[in-house]
Amino acid sequence: MGKDLKGKELGKGISQESTGLYSARFVDRFGKRKHKRFKKLQECRAWIADATYVDEHSDISMPSDMLVNQWFDYWIGIKKKTVRSNTVRNYTERYIKNIKPVIGKMTLSDVKPLHCQKIFYDMVDQGYRTSTIYQARIALYNMFEYAKENEVLCSNPCKKSVKSDMGKLLRRRLL
Repeated sequence: MGKDLKGKELGKGISQESTGLYSARFVDRFGKRKHKRFKKLQECRAWIADATYVDEHSDISMPSDMLVNQWFDYWIGIKKKTVRSNTVRNYTERYIKNIKPVIGKMTLSDVKPLHCQKIFYDMVDQGYRTSTIYQARIALYNMFEYAKENEVLCSNPCKKSVKSDMGKLLRRRLL
């Protein structure tokens, strides 16, 4: 049990450093030590809970052969436990309508930034608003970032270079 700077117990694998940052550590099932630092205790606890759960319940043995569709099903199953149902609904809707047709049948490791950009270009061609395209970007980025954090991917293909600020702008009526 780690302790904070005042001596209060924080939980297994969590401690507070002299800099004020919270540190989370655990050893995965392959014997590899995982470590991450956070500014907030709540973020630290959430990360260690998610990471240990994934480690214990993960059936991912060959992530390089995994299709994007399979990763989405796995990822959204975890998200259902950590985010609001409305967020899960939005992620699922954007995935099914916009992301799946473009990259759903690709292997996870084959997805490149140009594929991500194509999703947004297709949405512009279909007449989607900028806000909807941005929602699709959030879902796509979070899905790939989770794969990166858990070392399924080396890097997130939905990088800063992938632009989503396009599409129809919402015009507001003046009273």
